[in-house]
Formats: sequence, C-alpha cells, structure tokens
Amino acid sequence: MNKTIERIIFWMLPIIVFSMLITKGVTFFMVNSNRFIFDIDHALFYLKTPLIFNDGNLNDLLPDYAFTLLSNSFLISIIPFLFAFFMTKHGFKLYLLFTIIILCKTIPYCLNNIKFGELKYFTSQFSDIYENEYVKPNIPQITTGEKRNLILIFLESLEITATSKNVGGAMNENYLPSLTNIALYRQNISFSEPSKLNGAHSLTGTTWSTGGIVAATSGITLKPLLFQNPFNKEEFLNNTVTIFDILHVNNYYQACLIGTYKEFGGEYDYFKIHKVNKILGAEEIRNNKLNYRHLFGIDDSILYDFSKKALLDLGNKNSPFALYLFPTDSHLPGFLPDNYKRKYKKRYSDTLLYTDEKLSDLLDWIRKQPFYNNTTIVLIGDHPLNDNMNYYDEIPDNYQRKVFFIIINASEKASKQELYHRREFSTLDAFPTILQALGFEGEIKKLGLGRNLFYNQKTLIEKYGLAELNLELKKRSRYYEKNLY
Repeated sequence: MNKTIERIIFWMLPIIVFSMLITKGVTFFMVNSNRFIFDIDHALFYLKTPLIFNDGNLNDLLPDYAFTLLSNSFLISIIPFLFAFFMTKHGFKLYLLFTIIILCKTIPYCLNNIKFGELKYFTSQFSDIYENEYVKPNIPQITTGEKRNLILIFLESLEITATSKNVGGAMNENYLPSLTNIALYRQNISFSEPSKLNGAHSLTGTTWSTGGIVAATSGITLKPLLFQNPFNKEEFLNNTVTIFDILHVNNYYQACLIGTYKEFGGEYDYFKIHKVNKILGAEEIRNNKLNYRHLFGIDDSILYDFSKKALLDLGNKNSPFALYLFPTDSHLPGFLPDNYKRKYKKRYSDTLLYTDEKLSDLLDWIRKQPFYNNTTIVLIGDHPLNDNMNYYDEIPDNYQRKVFFIIINASEKASKQELYHRREFSTLDAFPTILQALGFEGEIKKLGLGRNLFYNQKTLIEKYGLAELNLELKKRSRYYEKNLY
C-alpha cells in the first residue's frame, strides 16, 4: 500500500473508533432506559420531555452520562493509537486490527437495537392518513342527557399476553385471573368472544405511557417532530380536541391521580391544557410515606387508597365527575411490597398477580358505593410491556400482543346495542367508544382517527390492515404538524 494512503487511513482510524464507541454508548442508553424498544417516536419524545423519578430527573443525568461517554471513548480510541503510532513495526496493522474488532462489536449491537431504516419516515416521507381519516370532534354536536360518571384506569403495561393460552393469552399460567374474569363477564364489554379475550393494538406513536394516554383520550398518535424546538409545556397538543375538553363543556368535574411524579413525560401539562380540574402526582399522594415508593413513583396500594377517598368526595358533588387513575407497579422491572410472598421464579409474574389483586379489590369497593349505578368504569392498558428484560421472549412470533380494553357498567343504551365481537381495533378507537359508553350522542361515530366500536363500521386497522396502517403512521403528516402537534 502507498505510504501516503496508509498514513491517511492510519490517522482516520481513531476517528472511526471514537465514532463507533459513541454510537454504541448512545444506543446502550436508549435501550436500557426503555426508550427504543418499539419505535423512534418513543425515544424522540422522551428526549424532549422531563422524566422525573424518585431519584431525580433522568434527563438531568444526561450531561454526566455524555461527559463519561465522551471521555471514555476518547481514551479508548487514543491510547491504543499512541501506542501503535510510536511502534516502529506493525503499528498500522495492529491498530487496524483493533479498529476491526471495535467495528465487529459495535455494528451488530447498534443494528440490532436501533431501527435506522425508519429514520427516512421522520425526514422525507409523508402520509395523507390524517387528511383522509382524521375527524375533528365538533363539541357542540356531542351531547348527553345521562351525564354518567367516568372512572378511567390506565393499566400500566398490562396486556392480554400475560393470561393463559386457553383464554387467548400466551402463557401457560394466567397471571391476571381477576382481570380475565372481568373482561369475559357477559355484562361487561370488551369486544371479545364469549371465552376468548380480545384487546386493543398499540400503533406506532402510542407504545409508551404518554402516547397511549393521548391515543385513548384524543384519537391521535403522538409524533414529535425530529427538528422541532424543545418541549413547550404551554403548547403541548393545545390544538387537539380531547375527551377532557368534551367533558369540561358538559360540566364534569375532572381529576387525575398519577402514580408517577406528575411532571413525568409531559402528562401534567397535557391534562392541565385540556381543563382537568385537579391533577395530583406521587409527590402529593404519598403523603410522606417513603416506605411505599419505588423508582417510578408510589405503590398502587397507596394510589388506590387515596383514590377511594377522592371518589367519596367526588360522589358528593352536585356535578358528574371523571376520575383518571394511573397505577405504576406493573412497569418494568415490576414493583412489589417488601413483605409480599412470592410464588414464581420470575419476579414480574408476581408483580402481575399482585397488580391484578389490588385492582380487583378496588373494583369490588367501587361496586359497593352509592355512586356506582351511575358510573361507567373503563380499564385500558396504556401500552404493551416495553420488554427489555425479555419477559415475553418465549411467545410465538405470530402472536399479536394487545392491551386490555374493558367497559364496566356502560350506559343503558350502549349496553343494549348489538355488539360486534372480535373486532380488530387500537387504543385510538377508545376515544369515541368511551363517550358512547357514557351515554353521549351526536357526532361520535368517528373522532380523531378513532372509530366507535359500538357501530358496525370498519376501524382503521380493519380498513387498511395493521402493517399498512403502522407504516402510514410512521411517516410525517403535514396536517398533523400544522393543526395538531
């Protein structure tokens, strides 16, 4: 090889090594903070929003992590280079071999964990899915005479997958027995077959907590813009019409009890902008009970005890109420009380069973309260498990993971409607369907990208197919960027 070319390549090698180490470090951070499991929307959104945990704000740790990553990568690149540079023989060959080893270690890891091919959807490809399918809610044309109360519980990472195979799950044992019975109880509505569970798909842009909440309450996906300014809490989805806005116009008193710190992921700002009356996070709910907290917030037992007191107060008001609950124990890695007697080898299996028990206890308590007869309860999984611990690693490749969607004690009119079982639907469809279950009427057949499941009409999944719809939602949307986000 020509000496000049060899010298140029030799000087370029440490730059290549440094770049690959940085890329692997960033990838490692994304994967191990649950950001890159499903789609790039997830990672991009959380990089722009506050992530408040019990041990502080995760985003505050980024400068320290970045400094450590940069300094270590520089040292790993430069020390072998200097050693090779001052060798009189074989220095170039040795450092070239070192570079090849680094490339062999980093490239497969990065390709396996980052969907680089999807980056094109964030820059150059546009979809007209919102132009063709989005229906902006017309609040004056959405009315109700019943004004039933609403209790909407977002079940952290709870999916049908965790139930046994004989009822539609993917496990040998049912880790959510109470939830299964609730879903299959004939007077409840889950759009399932009599003995087989069915649930909602989580589409692109809805596969993390904030995205799942936005989908179920507004009928849109959450798609942050790649080159957008940093997160603005005063304008977060302020142009989007949500279920909160509709209930506000109908004089509902609305309260959110959040098991995480309320600033987590922009949720507080979303609720505040859309006129939720009272928003409490883990910092207020736990009431200095430090023994009942975990990384993401507080134990479900504390949240549910607090919610009982809140419901008694809400039940005494002269206006209808809506209470939104956000338990967190079933977030990976799974959280259990110190004195809980475990039954299973995998800790997360015990977490599921504990979560199921606590939820069942809460629902039993609600059924005994005087406000229950005029109250509709909705249970919905916020998203599938972000499974970087491979809990569901052994399920069949063709098994479709879906989250729970159950309506308890729907309005009399909704309960008497003919139900179309075994629908293929997503969490987007919850938005108009919940309003129907509350007894609302008018223009609620289609809201956002959601389709009312009480009507004999195709959902977008049934119209386009799951793969095609996800592909369109990955792309940019001029309508979305101008009118919604």
